[in-house]
Amino acid sequence: NEVGSKYILANDPDADRLGVAQKIGDHWKILTGNEIGALLGWWLIKVHKEKNPGCDMSDVYCLASTVSSKILQTICTSEGANFIETLTGFKHMGNESHKRLQAGKTVLFAFEEA
Repeated sequence: NEVGSKYILANDPDADRLGVAQKIGDHWKILTGNEIGALLGWWLIKVHKEKNPGCDMSDVYCLASTVSSKILQTICTSEGANFIETLTGFKHMGNESHKRLQAGKTVLFAFEEA
C-alpha cells in the first residue's frame, strides 16, 4: 500500500513455489496455484505464438499434475497445443518434459497446485 503496488509476487527460498496477490479496490485477492498456473500457461502460449507466427502448435506442450485444475488443458486445446497430465510431483513433470524435448518438441510450461 505504501508504494502503490497493484500486484505482489513472492516465492519461497528455493523458488519452487510462487504466490501472487492482486490489489482490488482496497483489499488484496490472493490467487490460487491453479489461477497462477492458468495465467502463466496462457501467457506463455500467447507469447510463443507471437514470437513464432505460423508455428505448428501440435509440437507444443504444457503439463500439470493430476491434483491441479484442468483449465490449462482447456487453454491448450483451444490454442492447438498439447496437454499432459502427470502423477503428482515435479519429477514426473520433469520426466515427461524431458521425453518431449528429446523428441524435438517444445515444452512451454509445467505446474502443480500446491
